[in-house]
Amino acid sequence: MFKALGNFLYRTPWCALILLGISVLLLLGIFVTPFHVISLQQRGVDSAQKHASLRLIPVVLASVQADVTATRS
Repeated sequence: MFKALGNFLYRTPWCALILLGISVLLLLGIFVTPFHVISLQQRGVDSAQKHASLRLIPVVLASVQADVTATRS
């Protein structure tokens, strides 16, 4: 299996490998972007609600991080 992978990588041009790496990074960035948090920023009607939602975002992200950490231990 590793020989086949090595042969594939050896035959692939370097520009294709770089484009593949960049596309993987972009897809990973899109996958992990919290779109529900971004939509929270745009829901506020007036400036006070928008400011309150901006203060809420770090709290939400911290709770998600705590949940992920708790499930790994």
